[in-house]
Amino acid sequence: NASFSHKLYYIIYCSHLTAFTMKKGSTALRAPLFERSMAASLFAALLCFWQLDEASAFGIDLAVASRGCSACLRPCRLSNRSPLRFHLNAVNDSTDDDDDDDDGSNDDEDNNNDGIPEKENAAVNDLKEQIFNVAENTKRGFQATQQQRKQMRTLVEEIRAFNPSSEPASPYYSKSDDDNTTPPPEPTLAGKWTLIYTDAPDITGLDTSPFAKLGRIGQECAAPDIKNVIEWKRPDIAARLNLPFSGDSESRILQKVVTSGKADPGKPYNVDLDIAGIELCADGDDDSLQNQGLPATLIKQLATGGGNAVELKGGLTLPFGKFEILYLDGDMRIIKTYQNYLAVSERIENKEDEWF
Repeated sequence: NASFSHKLYYIIYCSHLTAFTMKKGSTALRAPLFERSMAASLFAALLCFWQLDEASAFGIDLAVASRGCSACLRPCRLSNRSPLRFHLNAVNDSTDDDDDDDDGSNDDEDNNNDGIPEKENAAVNDLKEQIFNVAENTKRGFQATQQQRKQMRTLVEEIRAFNPSSEPASPYYSKSDDDNTTPPPEPTLAGKWTLIYTDAPDITGLDTSPFAKLGRIGQECAAPDIKNVIEWKRPDIAARLNLPFSGDSESRILQKVVTSGKADPGKPYNVDLDIAGIELCADGDDDSLQNQGLPATLIKQLATGGGNAVELKGGLTLPFGKFEILYLDGDMRIIKTYQNYLAVSERIENKEDEWF
């Protein structure tokens, strides 16, 4: 005697409960292949239990989407990376006598739907906390052991299934791609980010320079540019020996590798990069050689227009690489480079927290 929407909900729930149990219990299963099988099983179940015309009569909109699902009937949540996912919108028909007569069942269903996002949010927060802990314990990944790197990759694969962004690379679509279209929903790649973890050797190797002390590492995404920012400070040995013209504890230089980003709506998680130039910025208002340091002083003298930055850019751009966005929400971003290295970054949300 259950309503159609209740029957549908039960099938989806059982299917995904089975999927969750099998995926947790067997590492041999691979998510994309398994999700295709589950999607096919779910579709077959719908065809077996109800005719398609009956489904239409109950207001069921069955659509196949290659990516994204903003209104998926809970707890149905296939991974964003799945090549095939079903978008099921259950609409309660006002003519359904069972739904009209059974107010208690409707209330239970609403309570279930309201509770599941909370559980999902709790799972994401737990994964984030674990990611932050690994990042902190490994000093941004610079001191990570093989086991810790493996642990981080496992966490990334788990949180990747909850990726809320459908078009994170949309700011880097070409003008012809996004003309006459509505702006994509947040979150997107745009903004300023601070690196909290990476296993890329070209980054982890920066901490060995004897001439400068590595500070923070970040990225500024303002289409069409993507600037990789590295903060350099006075080396510890210069402070210990009190070397002249080495600057004080507050002096720093920002090195920005400027790239141009390009993305395609057909691949909304991928960004291609071309190298465009380098910027060197001497931060601070103190122009004294002793406090600012010799390198920063030279940069300010070479800067044009009374600024504090030197731009080394040419008219020619060359391919620099590419990356894939695995996870992106309002405060965390995880990308994978074309060399299969990870980079986890935290969004700089407040003006007072900006350091570049």
